[in-house]
Amino acid sequence: DGGVRCKTMPLPSEKWDLIELPDSSGSLKTNLAAVFAQTQGQRYDLAGALGVVFKTRQRSGRWFCSEWCGQVLGLSEPWRFSPNDLAVIARSLKNKGAADEND
Repeated sequence: DGGVRCKTMPLPSEKWDLIELPDSSGSLKTNLAAVFAQTQGQRYDLAGALGVVFKTRQRSGRWFCSEWCGQVLGLSEPWRFSPNDLAVIARSLKNKGAADEND
């Protein structure tokens, strides 16, 4: 399906959980662009995605969705995180960002 790519697609709220992330300094957008430039076209890692359950390492040069997003967020060893793990982390980042704005 083209591997890591940029694609505009509809994300209806009844089918997707969208989690807004704080990015007041713009560093998240910068990191997203850098990770995309480094990984564009690299293949999907089905074995790595299954490895989240079976606790196996991912293959270099291949990515599964939550791993790639974890890389953008700057997580150490992003292959360890399932989509549910990543959602919890993203929500905590959102809540931290809101708390920082109130300080």
